[in-house]
Amino acid sequence: SKVKRMRATTKPVGRTRIGIERCSCSFIRQRLWRRAHHLVPRGVGKTAKTGKTGKTADDNNPEPVRIDVSVVLPVYNEEGNIGRMVAAIAGHDCFRDRSLEVVCVDDGSTDGTAAELDEAAERESSGNFGDKGSRKVRVLSHRRRSGQTQAIKNGFGACLGDYVVTMDGDYQSDPVEIPKLLGELEDKDRDLVQGYRESRAEKAGRVFLSRAFNRVISKVAGIHIIDSGCGFKAMKRWVAEELAAQLSSEMHRFIPYLAVDLGAKVAQVPVTDLKRQSGKSKYTALGRLPRVLLDFLLICLMRNDN
Repeated sequence: SKVKRMRATTKPVGRTRIGIERCSCSFIRQRLWRRAHHLVPRGVGKTAKTGKTGKTADDNNPEPVRIDVSVVLPVYNEEGNIGRMVAAIAGHDCFRDRSLEVVCVDDGSTDGTAAELDEAAERESSGNFGDKGSRKVRVLSHRRRSGQTQAIKNGFGACLGDYVVTMDGDYQSDPVEIPKLLGELEDKDRDLVQGYRESRAEKAGRVFLSRAFNRVISKVAGIHIIDSGCGFKAMKRWVAEELAAQLSSEMHRFIPYLAVDLGAKVAQVPVTDLKRQSGKSKYTALGRLPRVLLDFLLICLMRNDN
């Protein structure tokens, strides 16, 4: 059969697309891509554990519905935080006249995060997907922990919004400030808006190391980015699409630098850093410092080649 011939001729390499070009069946191609990225969709087409339907990219429509704003949330073991965060985003007044989707990427959580996301998807989704004022919470799940960069990358690949906002799933970014970032995109014709935390709700030692790291990276790169590690960003759709093709390893920390290389006009705005209410930080740069530095070196080499 076609499937047997395909399996005999393909060789998986890391998390690359596994022999997809050799398979003529679109369904098999889609399943292989998801397997290669440890990705299992939940709440796509149908909201998880409900019968609510929405016109998304996985339905039988030839063209996906285009909506106003997508919010991408990478999540790992954030039980107690993510449900409240999704509710705060979906209930914000700025989306009263906009269509909204919240794309939550569960990075292989081992606590009650998955159940909390499913409950949020059922509770917060409303209206006909794509209509003004509609809300849709979509949940994607990695089969195993793949890292924050891969979660953001897959979120970018799945979202449908003309504007894309990223926030960490720990509820330390305040959804109230989303209009501030969107305003920079719409009113000042920026392509990417990077938030920076003026007052950090973290230990002094960690804050010092983070600021020192940002200064060194900015000096070497020749681009002044105040807080590249802040996950609160907003960008136009074309920037998210280009980044989705480039992100790997730990490169999400260098998104503003990559955007500049893409020709994007980048702005920086102060944002509030809320105190964590539950759990502890799962994604930290210090534990991955060697990989982070190697990624930065690679980006510098790419910039020199261009």
